[in-house]
Amino acid sequence: MNLKIHSIQHRGDKSKECMVLEALEDCDLSDYAVVDTACTPEGELNSWRHFHWFKSQRIRKGDYIVLRTRKGNDRARNSIHMVSKLANKTYERHWNADSAIWSDGGEHAALLHLTWADSRKMSA
Repeated sequence: MNLKIHSIQHRGDKSKECMVLEALEDCDLSDYAVVDTACTPEGELNSWRHFHWFKSQRIRKGDYIVLRTRKGNDRARNSIHMVSKLANKTYERHWNADSAIWSDGGEHAALLHLTWADSRKMSA
């Protein structure tokens, strides 16, 4: 997997809440989705509650993606990596949700690498 979940910040505050992902290799964001999952008391994942499939965007190793819960406009900005001091980009994306997704409950964040998808318009 060429992305990893770095952190979830400001849980429960829709205006600030976000998930931060880090690119481990060059890749396209459209190959990935993020899901908020619920768990059984035994800790097994049993349902998807919120799903976000990223739009196509080529990103490079060392770039960051900030997926904000709130509504907003997607953008990219140049930044300097705090550890390596190398220039990279931070891509800001928005889930456009009406409420906070990550509470202090038993949610689990799952990053999915989509290697194949079939999509068809279904007629009525």
